[in-house]
Amino acid sequence: QEEKEKAKMERLAKLGAVPESFEDFMKLEEVKKFYDWLRARHVRSATAICRSLHKICLDINIHPLQLLEQEGKEKLASYIADLLEEYSESSVNTIKGHIRLWYKFNEMQPPPTLALKRYKSKVAHLVWFDIEERFKILKAAKEMLKKPEEYDLVRAALMFLFYTGSRAEALTNVRFEERTYKYEVRGETIEVKAIIAVTQEKGRHEKTQWEKPIPYEIYVKYIKGRLPIAEKELKWLRKTLKEIYKKVLPKESIKYKFAVEGTGVKTKIPHEIHIWRHTAAIEFLNSTDWNVGLVSEILGWENPEILYQVYGRMSIEKKVAIIYKVPIEKPPFEFFYGEWEKKAKELALI
Repeated sequence: QEEKEKAKMERLAKLGAVPESFEDFMKLEEVKKFYDWLRARHVRSATAICRSLHKICLDINIHPLQLLEQEGKEKLASYIADLLEEYSESSVNTIKGHIRLWYKFNEMQPPPTLALKRYKSKVAHLVWFDIEERFKILKAAKEMLKKPEEYDLVRAALMFLFYTGSRAEALTNVRFEERTYKYEVRGETIEVKAIIAVTQEKGRHEKTQWEKPIPYEIYVKYIKGRLPIAEKELKWLRKTLKEIYKKVLPKESIKYKFAVEGTGVKTKIPHEIHIWRHTAAIEFLNSTDWNVGLVSEILGWENPEILYQVYGRMSIEKKVAIIYKVPIEKPPFEFFYGEWEKKAKELALI
């Protein structure tokens, strides 16, 4: 045992100084393997995570492998304590999350100093628009907006937000690509012509590119030629949506407070567009039997666990229904369907 410990200490002593440049840091064998491990797990912020590891190693003058030793853990604990005095808990949690992955990669339990305070939204699972509210919103928009092109823009934006779960910034930077995919089904080749919305959106750690499929007919009929929009149009859209919500939502409702007044959230900023991200998530979760992995990939969440924390886990009633094969009809992931689709067509909303 003593010889093993001695060999380990000799190996650590030979590690040398941490490279000053990030490029050289990424050439370290252990770091390169860590980066490849992250990418293999489709961690989109792999570069940002490695940058956090590099900064910590430079700041406390320690090789990343030494973070795995007791001395390194003690230095890390002191470093994190200093960060908490200078930065917000959420910012420090981001760094903690990055370094926890370094320990996970090395098959080690993260030290207690890296424990995360789990985020749990108090309102996200309540602030979304059901199909009747979506109908009322488009109806109010049709009545309020006198220029057809203005209504078309509002409808295009809401359709895009619903089917992609995107943030507001995506309305200004999205580009659409038409692609053809081939699938082998029972010995036959099926070709699918798809529209992919490519967006740049704020991620948990850095801006992230997402590729989100949109139903072909929805894109062609409502979105094509209307998106992306300029910042000036986005400002107009925010203002217009708030006016529409004022006509549709009860003022005492939590949805009104969230979308129009911004109450119920830390920032006190109205979430007239972000409420559609919640709408997309809830509707897609319900239509896929709470398939968090699928929803996070298609709508754009870097960490599927966030969906559990924000919207909760599948109810026991739903679990029983699935296991016991109760023939409960799942709602389709559609902006309108059934009677509401019929009504929307009658009023020329779609």
